[in-house]
Amino acid sequence: KIPDFIRSEAKGMGLVLAPGVAEELAQTVGHHLRAVVGELEKLALYVHPERRVEMNHVRELVSQGVLDGIFHLTRLIGNKKYAPVCDLSRRLT
Repeated sequence: KIPDFIRSEAKGMGLVLAPGVAEELAQTVGHHLRAVVGELEKLALYVHPERRVEMNHVRELVSQGVLDGIFHLTRLIGNKKYAPVCDLSRRLT
Protein backbone atom coordinates (compact mmCIF):
# COMPACT_ATOMS: atom_id res chain seq x y z
CA LYS A 1 0.00 0.00 0.00
CA ILE A 2 2.86 2.41 0.71
CA PRO A 3 4.20 2.17 -2.87
CA ASP A 4 0.71 3.07 -4.14
CA PHE A 5 0.68 6.08 -1.82
CA ILE A 6 4.13 7.08 -3.08
CA ARG A 7 3.06 6.83 -6.71
CA SER A 8 -0.04 8.92 -6.01
CA GLU A 9 1.89 11.62 -4.14
CA ALA A 10 4.58 11.71 -6.81
CA LYS A 11 1.97 12.12 -9.53
CA GLY A 12 0.41 14.98 -7.57
CA MET A 13 3.83 16.66 -7.46
CA GLY A 14 4.24 16.21 -11.18
CA LEU A 15 6.94 13.58 -10.80
CA VAL A 16 7.34 10.52 -12.97
CA LEU A 17 8.78 7.53 -11.11
CA ALA A 18 10.90 4.99 -12.93
CA PRO A 19 9.90 1.35 -12.38
CA GLY A 20 10.79 0.15 -8.89
CA VAL A 21 11.33 3.63 -7.43
CA ALA A 22 8.16 3.59 -5.30
CA GLU A 23 9.08 0.19 -3.85
CA GLU A 24 12.68 1.25 -3.15
CA LEU A 25 11.53 4.43 -1.47
CA ALA A 26 8.99 2.53 0.63
CA GLN A 27 11.65 0.04 1.72
CA THR A 28 14.17 2.76 2.53
CA VAL A 29 11.91 5.27 4.29
CA GLY A 30 9.35 2.92 5.81
CA HIS A 31 5.71 3.51 6.60
CA HIS A 32 5.85 7.07 7.95
CA LEU A 33 3.85 8.98 5.38
CA ARG A 34 5.18 12.39 6.39
CA ALA A 35 8.75 11.16 5.90
CA VAL A 36 7.80 9.67 2.53
CA VAL A 37 6.36 12.99 1.36
CA GLY A 38 9.47 14.79 2.61
CA GLU A 39 11.70 12.44 0.64
CA LEU A 40 9.59 12.95 -2.48
CA GLU A 41 9.96 16.71 -2.05
CA LYS A 42 13.73 16.34 -1.75
CA LEU A 43 13.80 14.15 -4.84
CA ALA A 44 11.74 16.73 -6.75
CA LEU A 45 14.30 19.40 -5.92
CA TYR A 46 17.17 17.05 -6.70
CA VAL A 47 15.97 16.18 -10.21
CA HIS A 48 14.72 19.70 -11.06
CA PRO A 49 14.21 20.85 -13.79
CA GLU A 50 13.60 17.26 -14.85
CA ARG A 51 10.52 15.48 -13.50
CA ARG A 52 11.62 11.85 -13.79
CA VAL A 53 12.99 10.16 -10.67
CA GLU A 54 15.30 7.24 -11.38
CA MET A 55 16.42 4.48 -9.02
CA ASN A 56 19.90 5.98 -8.74
CA HIS A 57 18.39 9.26 -7.47
CA VAL A 58 16.71 7.43 -4.61
CA ARG A 59 19.89 5.52 -3.77
CA GLU A 60 22.06 8.65 -3.92
CA LEU A 61 19.80 10.93 -1.93
CA VAL A 62 17.49 8.95 0.31
CA SER A 63 19.66 6.02 1.35
CA GLN A 64 22.44 8.29 2.55
CA GLY A 65 20.05 10.22 4.79
CA VAL A 66 18.83 7.03 6.44
CA LEU A 67 22.38 5.76 6.91
CA ASP A 68 23.43 9.07 8.45
CA GLY A 69 20.50 8.78 10.87
CA ILE A 70 21.51 5.27 11.88
CA PHE A 71 25.11 6.32 12.52
CA HIS A 72 23.90 9.30 14.54
CA LEU A 73 21.62 7.00 16.54
CA THR A 74 24.58 4.70 17.28
CA ARG A 75 26.66 7.65 18.52
CA LEU A 76 23.83 8.82 20.78
CA ILE A 77 23.49 5.34 22.29
CA GLY A 78 27.23 5.16 22.84
CA ASN A 79 27.12 8.52 24.63
CA LYS A 80 24.12 7.39 26.73
CA LYS A 81 21.90 10.23 25.50
CA TYR A 82 18.68 8.31 25.73
CA ALA A 83 16.07 11.04 25.25
CA PRO A 84 17.37 11.97 21.77
CA VAL A 85 17.72 8.24 21.01
CA CYS A 86 13.98 7.75 21.51
CA ASP A 87 13.11 10.70 19.29
CA LEU A 88 15.49 9.74 16.49
CA SER A 89 14.54 6.06 16.58
CA ARG A 90 10.87 7.02 16.14
CA ARG A 91 11.76 9.11 13.10
CA LEU A 92 13.85 6.31 11.56
CA THR A 93 11.22 3.58 11.90
